[in-house]
Amino acid sequence: IASDVVHLAAGAIWLGGIVALVVAFRTSPDTGRLATIVRRFSDSALITVGVVAVTGVIMAWIILPSVDELTSTGYGLALILKVALVLVVIALGAFNRYRLVPAVDGRAGSPERDSGTRRWLRTVVLAELVLLLVAVGVTAVMVTRSPLTSTAAAGPAQVDQSLTVALGDAATADV
Repeated sequence: IASDVVHLAAGAIWLGGIVALVVAFRTSPDTGRLATIVRRFSDSALITVGVVAVTGVIMAWIILPSVDELTSTGYGLALILKVALVLVVIALGAFNRYRLVPAVDGRAGSPERDSGTRRWLRTVVLAELVLLLVAVGVTAVMVTRSPLTSTAAAGPAQVDQSLTVALGDAATADV
């Protein structure tokens, strides 16, 4: 449970940070300032992503009894898809951090170059947001496919609750 809570909290911080970046791109006119915001966010996102990864591995280890269940269960397949989506988001974040942000720093003062780089930064941040939202959707599917809950999903155990009621001297009824 602790790993799940930490995983969810770190994921929420990461997703919330991406949403804040999208809002910043809509409200801030200064491309240099936006690059600084992206750089600062990527520094904190690195820690958050590390926490998400470690707790995710711990939970997968607990939930999947064997490695072959990664490809033989709905949960495992959804987990593979989620990890693939998250890896793409991490790659996009790295592209922003190590390619686009330095490009903005090197082109400060050139309005036409600033607007092009700003569009790239905004597009990549929006793509990160969309992919993280899809990963959240995949997580919702994973919850319904968990091998640990497959027996619980069948419903509660049946309990015999029959009752015999006397209806007089010679008659009874089973309820």
